[in-house]
Amino acid sequence: MLLSALAADRLAQRGPARGGAPGSVRTDAAGGPHPVRRRPAHPQPLRGTPAFCHPTGESRMTASWERLAEATDGRYTGADFERAAYQLLVEQVVYAADRGSATPYHLLVTYAAAFKDVLDRLGVTMQHNHHHNYVVALARHRVGPRMRLSETRLALVLRRLYDDAIHRADVTDGEALVGLEDLERAYGELLGRPFPSKGELDDLLQALRRYGIAKIEGAEDPLQPYHVVIRAGIVDVLGESALLQLAAHGVDAEEGSDEAA
Repeated sequence: MLLSALAADRLAQRGPARGGAPGSVRTDAAGGPHPVRRRPAHPQPLRGTPAFCHPTGESRMTASWERLAEATDGRYTGADFERAAYQLLVEQVVYAADRGSATPYHLLVTYAAAFKDVLDRLGVTMQHNHHHNYVVALARHRVGPRMRLSETRLALVLRRLYDDAIHRADVTDGEALVGLEDLERAYGELLGRPFPSKGELDDLLQALRRYGIAKIEGAEDPLQPYHVVIRAGIVDVLGESALLQLAAHGVDAEEGSDEAA
């Protein structure tokens, strides 16, 4: 799930500009017809810092961010608030301990009410895990690309391994460390499928990293096996309902298929 695609989709669904209803016609100075310019039916994906603009071109959200920034006595700018919202939409989970995330996390938590109001208009629920210090964005509607089946299968295995680590109290700061041998063994036992090759596994873990549920540790030396870190946000991104959907669409698919789950 890419929340940036969801944001673009929701923003495109806002009401018509004040110049008239969709399809209406204005007249120019000479009295001739002048069609009202409408936004494209399929907006481009968000790039860079989102403006969160009203269809009239008036950046209402930018004005809101600026007002919040003024209350910080110059410590933060309106752009800092925009970047925090965009980072949460793109990465889905913002961890306080991650490099470059301390400021976005602080703003998301301190001004949670403002961010929740904005995201709620996009069909996204923002939740804060105080214990493990992360903020997660959960879409209420399934919009945009879905997980590939290969990503789905690995995500299911990681969630199971994380639950096992919780029961063993083998979790540090909300994260569980899993070696490749243990991961391969669990993958075979739970799915009854061949373990992905190293190149395939690297690609899958990079994809799951973008969902905020896993990362790689110790991959600096290509000759040495690395470990997989299962992150605390996996319990939110892959909640009970998501697990049921993933199990139905991902694990029972035909061998060799890698369509979206």
